[in-house]
Amino acid sequence: MHLMESLPGKVLPFALFCAWAAVYGSQSAPDGPAPEGPEFQISTDQVHAKSRVALAAHPDGRMVAVWSSNGQDGANLGIFAQRHHADGSAAGGEFPVNVETFQNQAHPAVGMDSSGNFVIAWQSTGNTPQGVYARRYAANGAAQGSEFQVASISGPVRPLSVGVAPGGDFVVVWETIINVGAWRYYGRRFDADGAPVGGEFQINDIHSPQSEAAAVAFLPDGGFLIAWPQNASNAGDIHARRYNAEGQTVGPEYAISEAYDAIQGGPVLAFNNMGTGILLWHRRADSGLAFRSIHARRLDALGQPVGAQFRVNQFNERSQEEPAVAMDSRGNVLAAWSSDRQDGTASWNIYARYLPNNGTRCLAEFRVNTIIQGHQIHPAVALAGDGRALIAWQNNIPSPTPERISGQRYNPPQVMFRDRFETCTEND
Repeated sequence: MHLMESLPGKVLPFALFCAWAAVYGSQSAPDGPAPEGPEFQISTDQVHAKSRVALAAHPDGRMVAVWSSNGQDGANLGIFAQRHHADGSAAGGEFPVNVETFQNQAHPAVGMDSSGNFVIAWQSTGNTPQGVYARRYAANGAAQGSEFQVASISGPVRPLSVGVAPGGDFVVVWETIINVGAWRYYGRRFDADGAPVGGEFQINDIHSPQSEAAAVAFLPDGGFLIAWPQNASNAGDIHARRYNAEGQTVGPEYAISEAYDAIQGGPVLAFNNMGTGILLWHRRADSGLAFRSIHARRLDALGQPVGAQFRVNQFNERSQEEPAVAMDSRGNVLAAWSSDRQDGTASWNIYARYLPNNGTRCLAEFRVNTIIQGHQIHPAVALAGDGRALIAWQNNIPSPTPERISGQRYNPPQVMFRDRFETCTEND
């Protein structure tokens, strides 16, 4: 079974960590992540099935989660959201995003600017015309106008990605089918007021035979980077293309992943304002042709690879898929993914791993979810500037309980606050 389907801020000085931990929770182990309370439900509706959560975070710790809910808006799939204060508490209740409720509103994505304003995008099959739609919100959760059309598309649209600049400009990217076996990536830019800046633009030069999402992130120079899977004949790479602040391409598309004779996909990007970035994706695992593993590569401020790619997951049996990633202001990374039967059950569960900014991989992966009944899939990750984390996922617990969106908060490992990792030994 295959599932297939960052943020600047000030880091707490190490000397202040103990006082901060006393407020937000203590560490269970000096070098490991500390759960901040138990696993909890992000979605509060108990009647309708939820799917496809996405997260965005402000450096001070404010966060927003969005997802699809089946039937909650009175029709089929609709988009709902929940804001959280910097202390992790819910900021009001969950709220509907889409105005048009006919048919399906699905595949949500969300991004946030440096003021806490955020934008949510999704696919609509109920609007006229069908296509990609979005809606802007102020930092206090107030809607800034109604939903608006990003692109008119009559065919299928796959999971979206939204990149938001610190000043509020944003880019939406999506994949749509051209004909059978041919998918192409497109994007569109908007200013901070939601006005389009130019029309839709094509991203990849050569169409891809499979459907997977692209990823987009803004760079420190005001430009942005888009990454996507470019596969053909059962092999491929993760390609990328850089754009300047005016939305013009800077050079041709290029491969970030190293050559590998297998299909690769599911790219996710994270950058901070110091010029540090990372790309994660999944590819066929070394242990079996039918399985997948999570790989990563560090990037510089211009989106160019730094060093060799590496495998993120330590458990390398069966499949690890659907990577999610976020980065704090010092370049420390938190990655999460879905893992098949890793805990000895016949289920998918959510695992994660902190990747220190010095390039070592000394901190072990860990299971995120505590409920192991049913499948836990489709993770999303958000980090505050000081490393506080929220990992969210789709909790498919056994019937008759409908799928819900669950979450777990973490305090960062204490080693993240050290200038060097004196006791850290390389551990792949």
